[in-house]
Amino acid sequence: MNPQVAEFIEKQKEKVIKRKEAHLRKLGLIDSEKSEKQYASANLPAWEREQKGYVNYDENGYYRVVNQALNVTDEEYAEICKYCPPEKTITDAFEKKMLEQVDILRKMMKFFVILTIISLVISFIAGLVVALD
Repeated sequence: MNPQVAEFIEKQKEKVIKRKEAHLRKLGLIDSEKSEKQYASANLPAWEREQKGYVNYDENGYYRVVNQALNVTDEEYAEICKYCPPEKTITDAFEKKMLEQVDILRKMMKFFVILTIISLVISFIAGLVVALD
């Protein structure tokens, strides 16, 4: 097999495993014995640290507890997904960036439409004032 193809397939498998583990954790199917501490970087501001859940502290710094998902078979996971399907998420950074850009354009268009309506109303009122004088 072509090495590039093998590398691509391996990356895709890793993505699928990460999504599966995140889905199981979200459903509460965790292995509490395998939880681990994840430490915040030293230069992370306090407000962002709290927002991301790094609220515990020990001699190594602030950390949050990350629970590991249960180890389930493909058949078990398929049965779980039958009752609780995973949410569709946008994981691709490009797609996220495009959605942000579209949102910015939407806000700009809304602003200019409102500005146009206001200018039309003002010009209409000014026309009435001139016509009445």
